[in-house]
Amino acid sequence: MGDGSQAPLEDAGAGLAPTGDGWFVVNVRDTEWLTSQNFGSGCVLLVEGGERELKAWDFFHCPPGVEHVFVGAGDGPCVVLMVGARVKDEKLFYPVSELAGRYDASAEADTPDPSVAYARLERPEKARPPYWAEVPWA
Repeated sequence: MGDGSQAPLEDAGAGLAPTGDGWFVVNVRDTEWLTSQNFGSGCVLLVEGGERELKAWDFFHCPPGVEHVFVGAGDGPCVVLMVGARVKDEKLFYPVSELAGRYDASAEADTPDPSVAYARLERPEKARPPYWAEVPWA
C-alpha cells in the first residue's frame, strides 16, 4: 500500500510521467508514449501457436505463462495499451517461434532476458506518434 500521497507529474518530453511514488490521475492521451517503427501499424496477436488480427477495442487477457507476442500489420496507426503487474522473482521466457519468425518477431535463441530477445531491434523512443497532431481528440 502507498502512503496516500499524490505523485508529482512532469513532462518527460513525450508526455507526462510520474517522478515519485504515490497515486495520480492523468488522461491517457497526455501520458508518456513510446513509439517504434519496428512494429509497423495495425496489430496481429500471436498466441499459443495461433494468430488473430486485432480490431479497435479488442481486449486480450493473458494469464501468466501464455506464450504471446503482438506484431505490426496493416497500413494505419495502432495503439496497444498494456496493463499488468509482475512480481520481483517472475520467470520470463522468450522462445524461438517459427510462427513469430514469419513476422520477424521471434527470439533468435531461447532466453529469459528481454534485452537478448530484442537485441536486434531498434530501441523504442520516447515520443508521441507522428500522426498525433492530426487526431481530432489530441
